[in-house]
This record gives sequence, C-alpha cells and structure tokens, in this order.
Amino acid sequence: MIRSRITRAFAAIGTTAILAVATAGLTTPALAAPVDPVQGWSTLELKSWSALPKTVKPGTDLKQYAAQSAEATKRNANSDDPANPAANPTPMPVDTRPGARQFAPNYDYYTLDTCRALQGDNIDFQKYKNHFAYCYVGTGSITDWGRDKDGNVITLGVDTFRLTITGEGITGDQKMKFWAAVDKWTSHPGAWNDYRFQLDIFCFALPRANCQPNSRWESHPRKEWKSTYNNKPLTWTFDTSKATGGGDGKHNDKDAVSYYEASPSINLPDGLRPTNRNGYKVPFRCDRASYVYVGGGSTKKPYGCIYHEVPATFALSRTAHANISEVIQHIEDAQTGQGSKTKPPAVGVIIPGGKKSGQQLSRNYYQTHDVAGNGSLEDKSRAQVVRICSDPQYYTQPYTTGPNGEARDCDEYPMAATYQNAATIGSTGRWYSARPLNRSQNRSAGNAYKNWMRDDHILDSDWFWVRIDP
Repeated sequence: MIRSRITRAFAAIGTTAILAVATAGLTTPALAAPVDPVQGWSTLELKSWSALPKTVKPGTDLKQYAAQSAEATKRNANSDDPANPAANPTPMPVDTRPGARQFAPNYDYYTLDTCRALQGDNIDFQKYKNHFAYCYVGTGSITDWGRDKDGNVITLGVDTFRLTITGEGITGDQKMKFWAAVDKWTSHPGAWNDYRFQLDIFCFALPRANCQPNSRWESHPRKEWKSTYNNKPLTWTFDTSKATGGGDGKHNDKDAVSYYEASPSINLPDGLRPTNRNGYKVPFRCDRASYVYVGGGSTKKPYGCIYHEVPATFALSRTAHANISEVIQHIEDAQTGQGSKTKPPAVGVIIPGGKKSGQQLSRNYYQTHDVAGNGSLEDKSRAQVVRICSDPQYYTQPYTTGPNGEARDCDEYPMAATYQNAATIGSTGRWYSARPLNRSQNRSAGNAYKNWMRDDHILDSDWFWVRIDP
C-alpha cells in the first residue's frame, strides 16, 4: 500500500476515525433563529496536501530546475520507499518477437475507479504507474461557521468529500490530460450549500515552456457538487504546442523539451472569509522529438508529454522472452559478474545498468551511426567489441559462425546505443562485455530495445535500468 508520509502517521487509525477526531466537539447548535449566510464562512482541510511538495516559484532558472529534476528521477530510480509515489513503477512491456513493431504503446492509464480502489484506509494515495499514468485520491473536509443571535462564532458542522485525480501522458501529441471527480459527500443540516466550491488544476510553465490554458476553474454551489456534479468526471487538457523548448542543459535542443508542474487547487470564495488551498505538484515534460512516435508511415505521430521523474526500466523475462535467451544470459552475466563472468575480464570495475550497480544507462540517439554517420560513438563502440569477439584468446574463430554452423553477431553490453558503451569507459571505472551470440536472437533483442525506447518515450540522454526477471 502506498502512503504519503502524513498518511503513515495516521494509517493505523483509518480515515473515518481521523475525520471523527478532526470534528470532535463541533456540534450543530440549537439555533433560536436562522443563521445569516452573509455572516457565515467556511474553512477547508486537506491534510495530505500540506505534506506534499509544492510547485516551484516563478523565475526559477531552467537549467537548475532540469538538473534538480534529473536528480529527483535518479532518487526515484534508487528508491524502494512505499511512500514514494514514483518508486517501482510498472515497466513498459517489451516485445521480442522477430520483426516486432509496436506502434501502440500500452499506456495502462488509471481510471477514476481503479485509482480509488488503491486508497484503502489511507487519507490519501498518490502513485505514478509509469511515464504516462498518474493517480491521486484523497479525503477533504469543509467546516461551516456562523454567528448565533448574540453574535457568537459557532460551528455549524462539517461536510466531507473525496477528490480523485488521474493523469494521462501521451506519445504522438503535445498535450497532458487530467481527469478529476469529487464524490462521497457527507453533509450536515446547516451546511452553506449555496456557497461555491471551486476546483482547478493549474499548469505552471517553466521558462521556454507554454501551457494553454494554464487554468480552468470548475465552479458550482456546493449543493450542485453534491447532486449534479457528484462523481462527474471533469477534464483539464494542457496544450504545450506553442512552447519554445530546449535550453535545459541536458537534452539536445532539437528535441525542444519543455517543463511543467500541474497543481490542483480548491477555492471557497463565498462568505466572510474566502479560503483557498493550493495543492501539490505533479511534474511533467513535453517535447518535439521526431524519433519517439506512434504509428508508422502516413500515420506516424511524433512528440509527446510524460511524467519524466518516473524512472524507466527495460525489463526482460527469461520466461516471456525465451526466444532471446542467449542475450538475457549475457546481460545477467555482465550485471552479476562485474567483469568476472564476461570478456574482456576485469577486476574492480562496474558494468552499469543493473540496479545493484547503482549506475543507470542513458540513451544514445544523436551519436548513433544512423544519425551522426561514420565515426559516431556507436561506431567506435562497435569497433571495440568486435576486436574482443575477434580475439582468439577469448573466443573460437571465426566468431561469426557457431559450433552448429549458425550465424552469430558480436553482442555488447551496455548497448551501443547508450552513453555508457564500450567506447566511453576511459578512466571512469566502468566496464563492458562482448560475446558472440545467435544472430537471430541478437537482432530480435536489438529491435525490441529500439521499440521499447520509442514506446516508453525515452529521449537522448534519458536514464533507465536494465532488469532481468524470471
């Protein structure tokens, strides 16, 4: 069960008991005369919001923000804390069938109901399932106040409600969409039901970003929220297509990456003391990278918006991906042996990519042969590993033919299309592995890796893990 830090402090008590504590001693008085709405007001309580990170301040430096965001992604990647909503997300599925072409990513969005099912007894629940799916559900309360016939401040009672928000990233468009609904109202007899309850999801754009519209208040009297708008799905769609993008110091400016933070807000504008509660931040980014897309041919649609602080994992399974068993064994030997189970052998080095190494891989797109041409970083890495595969002290020659006459390729790990490939080891303490493998398996794995990067919207320089599952 995922809990916010404030939730964990109360988890043993449960939502009902917490609300009972919050409203203890607040009884509806026996009034001699009706309370004047002009003399009333309401206060709002959403306990979890005060403990969650808030949006950045206007004027924040873009490069500094991007660097901090990248560090947050790395922290999330190394976190197993159940209170961290971005820890241990579900990996994007990988298809290793020969020639597979996945042009329809499995976004696996939350619905409002599937999100709510995760709340349990917690005051609130927040979780990112992957780069594209977000869920928040929390319980709030509204306390209504007034004055009796003698002018004394009195508590009229407490209404409670549940707020659910889901988010939907996408590849093939420059829009981020959020759904929200308010339901499970409990009402007291003296509620200020004609007072307005206003809900918004605000989009804060960092420098060189543009979010349209950046705000849209859903405003109705509370009585309508309890009837017509009770559990009614509401949408906020943020169009970022006018963003300049780029300049973050991390990604290639050709990708035009732009950064945003969505933040829910609830406003009670009526009565003597209007109140507003600004919520927490939901970071996301959008881009105009042409090499991550959905569809193909005339239906190809590039660009996208994702929850970028969610860590990515290229996950292979010995069972589900048995058709590339040699590749999986090579990766596993490299990750677990750290130079002792692979060639060239080494001692005291780190072969990155596995979580135990503590070092992720990052995508290399702009220094691949197809993009940079001859002499690319990918070419240099390939030349290095082929020297190892061609060395008779390591492998039987010619390495391109297996013992049963099958064709072989020289496989490498980390992959050539990363910035941790064999050409980058230098004096970093990183190492690599080269091994002749079945050609069909090797090329199916390479194709699956390319498809996964596209489907999970991995841009040049984005970090990810490589994981081997049973």
